[in-house]
Amino acid sequence: MSAPPAILVFGALMSVIALVGSVTLVLREATLFRILPMLVAFASGSLIRSTFFLMIPASIKHADNT
Repeated sequence: MSAPPAILVFGALMSVIALVGSVTLVLREATLFRILPMLVAFASGSLIRSTFFLMIPASIKHADNT
């Protein structure tokens, strides 16, 4: 897949993922409490991924330059 179609596909995918928050506004309370742990786990996993794949290598690279 070349770059422009990939950008469009993954941009659309990220938009769909971002809409999860607005979907929670129309859910019944029982349904929301059932899926809330999965949403929190997804958010936590995103933060941990960001730490391990972005911040730690950047800090190691910065430490090597000093």
